[in-house]
Amino acid sequence: MSLSYADETAWMRHRLCGEEDSELFFPIGKTDAAKLQRKEIDLFCTPCPVQIDCLFHAMRLEWDRPSEAHGYYGNRSETTRKKYIAELKKKGLTRDELSYAIVSRLHGRRDSGRRRQRTGDVLD
Repeated sequence: MSLSYADETAWMRHRLCGEEDSELFFPIGKTDAAKLQRKEIDLFCTPCPVQIDCLFHAMRLEWDRPSEAHGYYGNRSETTRKKYIAELKKKGLTRDELSYAIVSRLHGRRDSGRRRQRTGDVLD
């Protein structure tokens, strides 16, 4: 079962960063200002109830439209996401398996990368 875009992004209404200026999530360089910006990102992302959903969204975006997947999503940088995507693509995973494997890995779960489903597109 395929979800509509509205279904896939329903989690966004629960994000802690919803009222923030989106510029916050695009730190530039390694300056002291950028380091402070990354600490501020962490203040939003770490306790966010939809951090995993945000990261999963970014992984799918990176797969489908890489030119649009800039900045921080789910408290992970574009560089970090690209690194994991490249590593797991070599294993021949599908788009959904790739996204789930990366989210699992970044959140400390050991997983083969194979995505299990119950009903529709809901993850275990």
